[in-house]
Amino acid sequence: MAWWLLCEPKSLKSEQETVVSTLLHLPELKRAVELAREGWQLFRERKQEVLKGWTPSRACVGMAAVQGTGFSELKRFVKGLESDLQAVHNALRYHWNNGVTEGNVNRLKMIKRTMFGRASFDLLRAKVLYRT
Repeated sequence: MAWWLLCEPKSLKSEQETVVSTLLHLPELKRAVELAREGWQLFRERKQEVLKGWTPSRACVGMAAVQGTGFSELKRFVKGLESDLQAVHNALRYHWNNGVTEGNVNRLKMIKRTMFGRASFDLLRAKVLYRT
């Protein structure tokens, strides 16, 4: 349901769109969805010009708007952004990420967990090196 609220209404099926429009009649939920969509769009479209005025001491309009609401989830999200604002700037500016590295670490941990206590190091090494 949360994903339906973030999606563009035209991409939803008719019954999903009906549910979303019914939920958006609640003013509190409507404001939360508007703020969440703005944040989602900021990262999806990499609008780093919006972030240029952000510093830890001076919040931008979007962050200030979230802090003025009663939505603890959105406040927690903004607090996380403020805690490492330089990383947020870099994420929007550069297209690099460590997804491949994290995927390999996850694969290695999965292999290690499935083999724990069952085989020798040589078999573990063979599985890691020759697995595709």
